[in-house]
Amino acid sequence: MMNFIKKFAASKPKDQALNDFERLFLKAMHDPSAREGFYLALLNTDLYVGGRIQAPGEANLQYYDFAGEKILPVFSHRDRLKSVLGPEAPTLTFKGLDLIKLLKSGQGMALNPYSEFGREFDFLELEEILKKAD
Repeated sequence: MMNFIKKFAASKPKDQALNDFERLFLKAMHDPSAREGFYLALLNTDLYVGGRIQAPGEANLQYYDFAGEKILPVFSHRDRLKSVLGPEAPTLTFKGLDLIKLLKSGQGMALNPYSEFGREFDFLELEEILKKAD
């Protein structure tokens, strides 16, 4: 994965958390014991992606190519999506669990790219997080 987002970087963000999920992310950055709660929240929170509904039950998600690797930018707040993809970007909303299940085998996602409330998830890590839903 590209390193435009670190896994969990324990730095003080200059940006403000926009919701409870981002506040939990901030806590997980500084307290490894909070990461389990963060992963569970990731499955249950609303996440925003660029894309359109193609047909009932079929979404065309906006993947981006970063140095030859396709990755899905995912956002924890609509304002974060608009600041990266643009104010007119078509937006879809999914529960984290449903969105992760839509990813193709081997593909990861980038939560809040270019934000201090972001990190990368590779496909194997996402599979492990999905196991927490059971």
